[in-house]
Amino acid sequence: MIGLVLFSSLAAFFGIVPIAGAWRVTAPIVQAWAWNHGCDYYPMYAVLDARSYKDQSYIPNVARFYQRGSLRSLFTYDVNSNSDPDFWTFQLREFDTAQSLIPLNLYPTLQFIQYDFINYTLTGTCTVHVAPGSSDTNSTSCTSGTFNLNGWPSFNLTSSVPLNDTTVPHPSAIAHLRTVYKDWDTTRFAPSWVLNEVDLATNALQQTVLRTDVLKRGDCTQLKVCINGPGAGILESGFVGAEVMAPVGLILIRQADARDTVHDTEANLASQAASAAMTELVMSRWSNNERRPEVCSSDH
Repeated sequence: MIGLVLFSSLAAFFGIVPIAGAWRVTAPIVQAWAWNHGCDYYPMYAVLDARSYKDQSYIPNVARFYQRGSLRSLFTYDVNSNSDPDFWTFQLREFDTAQSLIPLNLYPTLQFIQYDFINYTLTGTCTVHVAPGSSDTNSTSCTSGTFNLNGWPSFNLTSSVPLNDTTVPHPSAIAHLRTVYKDWDTTRFAPSWVLNEVDLATNALQQTVLRTDVLKRGDCTQLKVCINGPGAGILESGFVGAEVMAPVGLILIRQADARDTVHDTEANLASQAASAAMTELVMSRWSNNERRPEVCSSDH
């Protein structure tokens, strides 16, 4: 309801104020509102924080995961290429909240994923405690699959990601995921997609697993992602199974790529953002619940 009121008010405002000037005034309001409230109806969200072009090379590219309504992160992952652009990893970096306080269905057991950009395959390893309250852990292979970044980005995953309360192997599950919209643009923009499950029998899109929200105003390196989780797998592997973690890692890798080009093209993009065409694009996507990360504010 709040979003509808905001959109209606902005639409009226655009009707009486020259479009370029109106966009300069309202863009900060829209972007700030979307950052603060875009994931309000999702059980989790992540903030992907790519290393700035100003940062030293040792500063990591990280993804911090949050429970809905909380500003304190539960845990943090990072990505690493080890100087080989064809092979990247996405792994647990640290717990930011005591592990005993993390809800079972939000606890990450899929703690390591490797991406092969030559064959477009991925593998993952799960780690669980051997017994409740024990500090000893057991790690096993639990995820494999393929990904495609052309046309409609997609994933085909086979996983057996357990909750953190058992050492019993979890039955394998197969997931097919595809973006709602064709292509994604990391040449001029941060990654942008809405990722849904797919019914292969009908090729129909099912539940939304995750969606990108917006960049943080004034900081092109931070991208918010709303996390919903798979429809059928929530009870078995929680909200952070392979269907969520594999795409988030890939988005963070692309976010790290995008921030390299944002600085170089920022002045040109700022003028584009003021154009009527860009305004129409942004406002229509917000009205259709496709919150695309837009260009960074010029104060970055």
